[in-house]
Amino acid sequence: MELTQRNLKSKEDKVDKVHKPSHKYKKKWGLASHDGFAAAEYDKPDIRRTPVEILVRMCHHAREMLRKRWSVQFVLAVLAGSFICFGAALSIFLSKGIETDGPKNFMLSVGFSFGFFIVVSSGAALFTEVNVAVPVSMYFFRLSHKKRISGHEKDVLFKHCLRCMRFWLTVWIGNITGAILVATFFKAGMVFSDQGYVDHLEDVLIGKMDKFIEKGALGWWSAFASAIAGNWLVGMAAFLSSSARSLLGKYIGVLPPVTLFVSLGLQHSPANMGYFMIALINDETKYTWGEVFGWNLIPASLGNIIGGSMMVGCSFFYAFAAQEERLWQFIGDELVTGSDGSDFGRDDDASTDDLMGEDSKQDSEASGNEIVPAGESHV
Repeated sequence: MELTQRNLKSKEDKVDKVHKPSHKYKKKWGLASHDGFAAAEYDKPDIRRTPVEILVRMCHHAREMLRKRWSVQFVLAVLAGSFICFGAALSIFLSKGIETDGPKNFMLSVGFSFGFFIVVSSGAALFTEVNVAVPVSMYFFRLSHKKRISGHEKDVLFKHCLRCMRFWLTVWIGNITGAILVATFFKAGMVFSDQGYVDHLEDVLIGKMDKFIEKGALGWWSAFASAIAGNWLVGMAAFLSSSARSLLGKYIGVLPPVTLFVSLGLQHSPANMGYFMIALINDETKYTWGEVFGWNLIPASLGNIIGGSMMVGCSFFYAFAAQEERLWQFIGDELVTGSDGSDFGRDDDASTDDLMGEDSKQDSEASGNEIVPAGESHV
């Protein structure tokens, strides 16, 4: 067994250490040294997580969310919708008075990125983030049962899918509830009392509505297609933020995809919930509730599901995890039963330690050394 170890008695080893892959780990999980958790022999610890690590983190984040009570899921969704609404309001305040489209769109994206950053850092449940994480967990679970999908396993698969659908709906309702809650506080606090901010908000809404309404049925499908591309980028924001090991790294991962989707005018249903709820609650828009839902929120939400699940979740799962049979069998079983009683995925950086097994930890503790997983640093 060859594991990276640090001698606690030597301070120099804190810096002069080389990460080597665990042969026991590779034998147990069937992962090549260049795949996922244990990249081959780094001279320095990696500041990011690999795609396989990100997929596993998303999978277990979804698992923990699915195991929570309905009331807890709803509260987390309300918090996420609230944070996004705050970000939408900030984007209006930052971009007001800017006439040039480029700088104006950039300031809109900066304002919104703050709200999204709070969501991904706090563990709240956002609809467009769930569109990536939940499908990844479903892919893991389905593949882990593909050779034994009969009898009781069909019931288990059906219940898991039903639980995912309920969670999806709960998060969507919670997000819009959070947006309505924040918009109500804005109205009570007269946050949008300046007519200049109201006019700028209406200009943003016109860009999200009129071009679709004018085209009729074709416009509805245009909003749907725009939302697919929108959640493709927002899903990448969630994916890239999960690759970071620091708060600064998370924000750096969030900003480029958010800037892209805002500048291109793509549809993101939670952001639209924030903008529209502020305008509707404050009676400062020409659009009705029916028009907002029929021409924007519904097609945007459906398109966001496709964009997050297929363009991000499915594509990255196929590229990095679909062939790792032993990995997804373990994770698929854990998603439903947790039969081994482990706390795998309990915290952000425990995945590698858990996968190496308790026996590896005990061997290391007995020798007076501490295991340093590949890509991690104790410095």
